[in-house]
Amino acid sequence: MKKTILYGNMVLLLLVVAAFTSCSKKKELPIEEEELNFTNIGSVSNLPGFGKSDDMPEGIPFELPKGLRFVSRPDHPFDPDLSKLHGNMNTFYVGNA
Repeated sequence: MKKTILYGNMVLLLLVVAAFTSCSKKKELPIEEEELNFTNIGSVSNLPGFGKSDDMPEGIPFELPKGLRFVSRPDHPFDPDLSKLHGNMNTFYVGNA
């Protein structure tokens, strides 16, 4: 019985010593916030694609990945029920469950 208690105490002592010695003693530098190089965001209402303009929008046009297409679903309106929404990163789709 005494040996069991002795071994248990030794194991406990080793775990405590290992826990304290494994802690980092270096102070980690705090993350510095990035300084923004502007003080005021201007209006984009005059840019094509954002405001009322007949010019071609700036930038790269959106394209669906190969094999995907937009479909019209007049008989199946969007249902925002959370049990039917499935997400992956920054996208979502509606399941027919």
